[in-house]
Formats: sequence, C-alpha cells, structure tokens
Amino acid sequence: MFSSTFYPLISKPTRITNFSATLIDNIFVSNLDECHKCGILFTYLSDHLPVFQITSSIKKGNDTHCDIRHRLMSKK
Repeated sequence: MFSSTFYPLISKPTRITNFSATLIDNIFVSNLDECHKCGILFTYLSDHLPVFQITSSIKKGNDTHCDIRHRLMSKK
C-alpha cells in the first residue's frame, strides 16, 4: 500500500481475542493533508471492532464523466 502512496489511518488492533490482538480492519487514504478524523469503536458485540473515518471536506470535481466498470456475468 505504501508503494502506491496509500497510508493507514488506523494503527491499533481491531480484532481482539483472549490470545491475540491484530490490526486487520483498515482504512487507507492517499492524501494525508486533508483533515481526517478516524477511530475505533469499542463494543462487545463482536471480536472485530468497527472502524470509522470522517473527512471534513469532500471536493467534487467538474468532470461529469462517470467511468462504470462491470463484470460480464454469462457463460462466455
């Protein structure tokens, strides 16, 4: 991910058991200059802790072209 200039926002374990703690739920961004608020929500509902990220500003581009990619789902 680093070689593609993506950087992790989450740095603490997100899956915690009695025997281990690992960071397996990630959020990656390509621009660290933007204001990102992120974190981990602690809950006992699962052994995976939910992660979140809030960006203060999302810039909309003037480009109205939409590149839609899909997979052909046929016997071909």
